Amino acid sequence: MNTRELIRKDLPFDRISIMEIGALNKPFIRKSETNVIYVDHADTETLRRKYAVGHGFDPSEIVDVDAVWGQNSLADCLAGRKVDYVIASHVIEHVPDLITWLKELSSILNENGEIRLVVPDKRFTFDYTRRPTEMPEVIEAHVRRARRPQLWNILDHVLNVRAVDGNAAWQGPLPLERIPNLHTFEQAFSLAESTIHTEDYHDVHCWVFTPESFANLMATMVQHDLIDLECHEFQDTQEGTIEFAVFLRRSADRPAAVASWERVAAAASRLGTPGSRDVGELHKALENATSELNAIKASRSWRITEPLRRMAKLARSVRH
Repeated sequence: MNTRELIRKDLPFDRISIMEIGALNKPFIRKSETNVIYVDHADTETLRRKYAVGHGFDPSEIVDVDAVWGQNSLADCLAGRKVDYVIASHVIEHVPDLITWLKELSSILNENGEIRLVVPDKRFTFDYTRRPTEMPEVIEAHVRRARRPQLWNILDHVLNVRAVDGNAAWQGPLPLERIPNLHTFEQAFSLAESTIHTEDYHDVHCWVFTPESFANLMATMVQHDLIDLECHEFQDTQEGTIEFAVFLRRSADRPAAVASWERVAAAASRLGTPGSRDVGELHKALENATSELNAIKASRSWRITEPLRRMAKLARSVRH
């Protein structure tokens, strides 16, 4: 099932309300289908100016934004409205304060509501050489109540993102000489100064995930009562793609919610890393060969010819 099919799966369009964040020109849900609210970090005209050049699509195709979520809270942004579903594709990695963002999403869900996220997997994107996000950075951003990417977010992104071919990454480890940096050191230094001395908003990947690292972070946040979200459904990164998907629901049962994320981490880790499918195929071939050999050994012809094999073995030992 591709990402679009998964995100739209089992949505009862005739009786639900949806909030889609960051839809731009490719919303998962159209207004002609159901009651959907488009939310973004800027209004429609600002977004169309931002994406006017060099983004590979006609900016006039960007959907009309219904509500802007920036310095204000999501509850204020929606004027108290609640929704049944939240959809956000390739958004979570951009948010400055991960904990507050998830808490605010949880706060605007109706009973039994669901958050459907599509998340880039660093192993197949320009984040290839960046280390996965760890809890100290998440806590710091939350304690600071960050509304803009922090300086370390920006520097880590600009200094380390690389030109990565996702398909090539699936074949195995990529040598650094094949994946050049996308920005120079001088550009990173200039951007750092701009961050300190201006109010400019620099949009970067604040957070870096693999499916396993994401699940472990979520488990930790739930365990310490920072968020109240369990994993209802998980689709790991499919071969040839660069993203995984998680469906989240509110849960008052903290141990069960933690366990839901631990199961995701365990399932994701069993799938291994890019290129490991070759090893998996070898293991499968070995299992098949072993099964065939066992079947041969159990056969009548194998039993009949056993004396001949013993004689051949004895002859080889005599020669040596």
